[in-house]
Amino acid sequence: MVPPVEMVTAQGYDLQFGTNVVGHYLLTNLLLSMVESTAKETGHPGRVVEVASIMHILSGNPVIHFETLKDGPARKRMSPEALYSQSKSVSAPSRWRRLSET
Repeated sequence: MVPPVEMVTAQGYDLQFGTNVVGHYLLTNLLLSMVESTAKETGHPGRVVEVASIMHILSGNPVIHFETLKDGPARKRMSPEALYSQSKSVSAPSRWRRLSET
């Protein structure tokens, strides 16, 4: 997904950051109580698995420029590929989380 730089979320975030980071975080939080309750009922730990590309490695510059996460002049100076790479750099550290029984 490499949309034009002009595309932003309804809240004014870079569309790729909104999709690849904020969207995944929101979905995980919405599902978390169901995963935890299922783990408790079945006795098997639940998992939330995030899948990411290796774009954060290929970019060679995994720095996050916070001033570019919301729409503005700094963001508009970045290429769509750089914004995509940055969004993947934000989500790269956490691949999966194992939930313990509560």
